[in-house]
Amino acid sequence: QLRRGVPSETADGEEEEPAKPGTQEVNRDGDSSNALQAELESIVNGTHPGLASELSKHTKLRDERVAAAQARLDEELRNINEIAECDDKMADDMCAEALEEVRERLCD
Repeated sequence: QLRRGVPSETADGEEEEPAKPGTQEVNRDGDSSNALQAELESIVNGTHPGLASELSKHTKLRDERVAAAQARLDEELRNINEIAECDDKMADDMCAEALEEVRERLCD
């Protein structure tokens, strides 16, 4: 049985190199090409644990940035709407003032 990161001895007493992180361990029958092919397929399919872990970090960062951008957009839209409401009120007030001036001149 192989343990990751720890050299082990083979039946003839020679040391084997530990499996490298991120790779599947090769069985003793020399099935390395099948193991590598399976690992490659898991990477392509997006199911490889290392890939999934890295992608989740990037996905979380993207989601945080999107949320911050949406919050800023919402705030700016509120500000624009408040300015538009203020402009509408100012236009209504100016119109009412002009109408009152015309009435006063006609009454005099």
